[in-house]
Amino acid sequence: MIFQMMNVTELYFAFQDFAISILLTFGEVVWSIFICEVFLYIMRVMSFWPYPFLFPMTPEKRILLIITHIEDICIYFAPTIMKFLEIGNCEVFVMCLVDDTKNRFTFEEKRNMKYDFITSSTLLGIKESNIIFIVHQYTSQYQGIFFCGAYILNCIESYQVNYVFTFDPNGVSYHPDHTFLFHTISYLCLRKSIPEYCHVYKLKSVGFLRKYTCFFIDLLMSEWDSKYIFLISQNNFVKTKIALN
Repeated sequence: MIFQMMNVTELYFAFQDFAISILLTFGEVVWSIFICEVFLYIMRVMSFWPYPFLFPMTPEKRILLIITHIEDICIYFAPTIMKFLEIGNCEVFVMCLVDDTKNRFTFEEKRNMKYDFITSSTLLGIKESNIIFIVHQYTSQYQGIFFCGAYILNCIESYQVNYVFTFDPNGVSYHPDHTFLFHTISYLCLRKSIPEYCHVYKLKSVGFLRKYTCFFIDLLMSEWDSKYIFLISQNNFVKTKIALN
């Protein structure tokens, strides 16, 4: 068997052909994913695709969203809020638990934060009477979990809330205030303090690579590993941007 040594030019063109074939294959995969995701999105928007909009609703339909920053309601939970409001006959409550342990906000800052939070929430369609704004301080994390847990439990029992939405252990962006809310809810669940008629759901966090590498791959993976997904229409997206600003 005789092997002939390739010169630099031949190696260059061989590598070029190989690279082009790889890029074409990758491009076909990305294009296929794009077509599938566009099809799924159209099906969802047109309400032809039931999953995962078949959320297990009860006749009362009382939903509570728990956040810790005034902008969280627009950045993370706007699609959830607007989808439930579109269903109709649904009461949506939102509770913002602001940590003032390190910041030491002035009275004027607290008043402005509350005003901005109420304005953003009402622009999303939430009634002003369903908006709860609490600024809290604590000397230890356990004390904060205890008192914030009492606030949350009182809200659940007072308004007969059926579904609670908050952050997961990673807090979307690994923010300590977000993870604090998860630990507070977990504390109530472990103590079995939450009534049986109330169900708790967490917003799933995704990794850095999945979040920023490719939107369509992230959307496809969300189809596989998420129990419920809430999408937002173009009009509601514009409304959310106005509420955020």
